[in-house]
Amino acid sequence: MNDANVTIICLYAPNKMKERSDFFIKAARWIKRHALYPNSIILGGDLNCCLNDRDRRPSNSVKNDYSRKSLIKLMNSLGLTDCWTKVNDNKLGFTFFNKSTGGASRLDYIFISDSFPFEIKSMKVSSCVVPDHESVIASFKTHNHKRGPGYWKFNNSHLENSEFKANIKEIICNTRKELKEIKSYRLLWELLKIRIKEFSISFSVKKAHENRNNAVYLEHRLNSVLEKLNSYDVSSNSKYSKDLLNEKISLQNQMNTIHDEKSKGNIIRSRIKWIEEGEKSSSYFLKLEKIRQSGNVIKTTQTEKGVSHSQEDVMNDIKDFYTKLYSSSNITKDKVDEYLNNIQMPKILSETEKLSCEEQISESDLSEAMSKIKIIGPQVVTDLRLNFIKHLCLTSKIFLWE
Repeated sequence: MNDANVTIICLYAPNKMKERSDFFIKAARWIKRHALYPNSIILGGDLNCCLNDRDRRPSNSVKNDYSRKSLIKLMNSLGLTDCWTKVNDNKLGFTFFNKSTGGASRLDYIFISDSFPFEIKSMKVSSCVVPDHESVIASFKTHNHKRGPGYWKFNNSHLENSEFKANIKEIICNTRKELKEIKSYRLLWELLKIRIKEFSISFSVKKAHENRNNAVYLEHRLNSVLEKLNSYDVSSNSKYSKDLLNEKISLQNQMNTIHDEKSKGNIIRSRIKWIEEGEKSSSYFLKLEKIRQSGNVIKTTQTEKGVSHSQEDVMNDIKDFYTKLYSSSNITKDKVDEYLNNIQMPKILSETEKLSCEEQISESDLSEAMSKIKIIGPQVVTDLRLNFIKHLCLTSKIFLWE
């Protein structure tokens, strides 16, 4: 249901009281053993039993029905709630009417888990044509939670693009000039990374748009060439037929290149750990990417106040949780001293090692370190990796050294 996994169970309880009581006991054991999602259960059906006195008219026969104790135990052991009572409180909702005696009973139920991922919207009894029981209908309120910008990774292939490199060099130079009053190089480096990331994202979006337009253009040209080939005698050795075939091969190769690049991005964003050489199923990885992304959305939260379903309530619960988690309370100086004094240091640096750590990093040290960086390849990697720094070392070397 709306990307959430739910276990749906339908029960039909026996008419005889002893059999019905045993049935509820066995059903509880079976559900505990086999339910794939025990915290997201919808259980419904004709249970031939009343939960309390007001579920039957007249109510004197309910007291003698000991099978309802087994039903209540089933509900408690599985953490189930009666939808009708939750929505309609004390309102009557009979589902069976005995024409001969004039009696009425509520025998048909829909139960849900206490931590069910969706909020119940309504619960009603509706007429049914064929069976002798009325139908019960439950409606649930689903929430379409908005996702954030998602999982962004820097595309190393941009490092081969002259336009991208020129812009990055310009950003580095302009940042140093504009923020020259900042004395902390660490802070300056962090601000520079933010600017580079912002530009890289906008550049990637622009390139993706260009690639899509190029793909549409190539597909249109390829279809046009195919139409000409279908209407022309290709078996002839004329120059025209050979040109058409060569153009088809060229366009097809360009389309394959675009398709491969698109698959690479989907593979990385779906975080797949195994890929067979030559795999071209980009739709598989695109679906996997969407599944992974939908799984990262927190749709419900459960606190001491209850279960929250709406996006606003979920966000407030998360905010309250982390506010409480990172708030200090009853922290004394003695506790801080005790904690710091009990830290076990695995190894103490020698005096020589201490002095070497205090020395300034030279430009030659930086150049040597950058030369030993192993380039992973033109893959999609996250944030500003070493590949990026090494590729732009001619511009950023002095800046990094400082």
